[in-house]
Amino acid sequence: MAESCNQSLPDKIHRELMIIYSSCSLLSAFGCTLAILLILCFRMYKLLTHRLILYHLLSALFYSISNILQVTSLYQDYWSGEDYQWCIAEAFLLQYSNWAMLLATLNITLHMTGMVIFYMYYTHLSKLEPFYIL
Repeated sequence: MAESCNQSLPDKIHRELMIIYSSCSLLSAFGCTLAILLILCFRMYKLLTHRLILYHLLSALFYSISNILQVTSLYQDYWSGEDYQWCIAEAFLLQYSNWAMLLATLNITLHMTGMVIFYMYYTHLSKLEPFYIL
């Protein structure tokens, strides 16, 4: 059992969990791609709320792709070796995509709350879109 790169599970259990996790992420990536294509096909990106949902779908797609990339660890033996570059890059990608998902959800929540509470200033809320993208 390898203990480096924060792998504390036995190899057999880790392999099974990674296959299940990556296959669910693959289904999620297909769903996000389909939803993004439907939004673009029906041109539902004219309102700020629709664009925020599109941004959220893009961050979910990025998160799913970064989870799919974890399956490469099944074919590379970088946990037991001394080559940690791919492990560090994978950890950074997952951490960044997790934060992107969290902040996209926060942006939609704050925007919808602002629409309900400050409904008179809805046109002024659209000026905050550059901050939502960041």
